[in-house]
Amino acid sequence: MLIHVTQTDTHLIEQITLSIRVKIRYAHTSLFEILKSSWENKEISAREAARQLGVNHRTFLSWIRKGQWREK
Repeated sequence: MLIHVTQTDTHLIEQITLSIRVKIRYAHTSLFEILKSSWENKEISAREAARQLGVNHRTFLSWIRKGQWREK
């Protein structure tokens, strides 16, 4: 099966993909902040916070130390 994709189609796909990534990053940032707060209040462990973010606990702690997080 051969699919013909025009320049306009490609641009539209890129715009939709970017929009989805921005929304996912915003949601993930909110989750990180919630988990960070829970960890700071000793409600959850770093391992549990990291598990919920889908990263290693060392990565979670690194993000805390650096004051930033990165998309997985």
